[in-house]
Amino acid sequence: MDWTIKHQEKDNIFLAWHCGNGPPSLACEGCKIRIREHSIISAALDKEKCMGTAEFQLKPGVVTICRLIEHDGEFKMLITKGEIEKSDQNLRGSWSWVKVPDLELLYRVIVEEGFTHHASMIHGDYIKPIADACKLLGIEVVQI
Repeated sequence: MDWTIKHQEKDNIFLAWHCGNGPPSLACEGCKIRIREHSIISAALDKEKCMGTAEFQLKPGVVTICRLIEHDGEFKMLITKGEIEKSDQNLRGSWSWVKVPDLELLYRVIVEEGFTHHASMIHGDYIKPIADACKLLGIEVVQI
């Protein structure tokens, strides 16, 4: 997923989004799954050449979000927890609005620590096992 925009009306909520590469098993209950052309690449290519993205809202619930980076042989893992909130919106791609404890701090750490705009997101609270694995592997943990 990409770290993207802040919610226009609600505090500490950001849009977790990607072009439609999420597995349909993560779709929210009752949400329609649409198989469509890639929302970005289709502007440059024939739509038939870029079909196959699965577009839907992700199911609500607690999620763990993390990103591993390397700089000069040193590894760091950003780990945070949030909660997906169901929305009435209809957006392109695989997406969800995610509430986190302090979005301003999270955005600041992403920029200041050099984390890129892509991250992994999994349903459930997996902060401790991910942090434990990082410790065993000698990876610095940046937890928000």
